[in-house]
Order: sequence, then structure tokens, then C-alpha cells
Amino acid sequence: MNTSSADNTGKQAIIGPSIVVNGDISGTQDILILGQVEGAIKLEQNTVTVGAGATVRADISAASITVQGAVQGDLFGGERVVIEATGQVEGNITAERLSLEEGARLKGSIDTQGTSTAARRTTTSTQIEREVVATVGDDDSAGARNRKNGVSALDQASPL
Repeated sequence: MNTSSADNTGKQAIIGPSIVVNGDISGTQDILILGQVEGAIKLEQNTVTVGAGATVRADISAASITVQGAVQGDLFGGERVVIEATGQVEGNITAERLSLEEGARLKGSIDTQGTSTAARRTTTSTQIEREVVATVGDDDSAGARNRKNGVSALDQASPL
């Protein structure tokens, strides 16, 4: 049987909801984490998905990272990082492209890398929170009242 990396094309490894991994993960295929991982995850040419209900305490380095569960650690997305509405991240994010869905929770800094040093932009999560709150729910009177008083929805949310 041939087990070359070419055979892994299009396949996704799955860490099931009852699985606990203590250690580093590396490889050449995409991974879906539904359980618990503690360590480091390095799949620089692949996709890492932290599924809803999953708990990860690790730095993650991958081409694409999607967070639906909880991550405590830094995220390094070569192409993009997506934090979906159910996602929670406590750590710094470095990625060329970042998507935060409404309801996503982030505690950390964001570094969006451009093609040149002049295009590089670093923004703290507090600045992002204020920008997001200023554009979301403009018709919401409670939200407008909170924005007027300088309070964001994330300031009122419970900590990660």
C-alpha cells in the first residue's frame, strides 16, 4: 500500500469529540478537531478547522484556519483566519486575511500582513471591537446608547 502525501489530497483527518491529544500535531493533510488538543499544530500548507464544541490550547500555524470552538493560543494563517459566530479565541492572530463573524469572541491582537511594509497594519482587539460595534446594529437603540457612552458589546460580555 502506498502512503505518500499525494494519497492524502482531498482527505481530512478528524480528531473526534471524545479524543484528547497532548502533544504536537504536524502533517500534510487538512484536519478537523472536534475534541481537545494541547500542544502545537503545524500544518502550514493545509487547513485546520476547530469545530464547534472543540477546545484547543495550542499555537496553530496553517494556510487556512477556521475557528468554531474555543482556542487559547496564537493563530498564524498563511492565507486566512476565520472566526465563526460560535468561535472564541484568546491569543494573537497573524494572517493576510481575517474574517470575524458577528458573535465571534476575540481577546488578543491582530496583525494583517500586506504585500509591503507600508501596507502592514497592526490593530489591537480593543480598536477592532470599537470599529465593529460602531458598524453593527446602528438601528439598535441600546447599542446606540452604549456607543454614545463608549461601551462596546464586548466590554459587556463575559471573559473567555
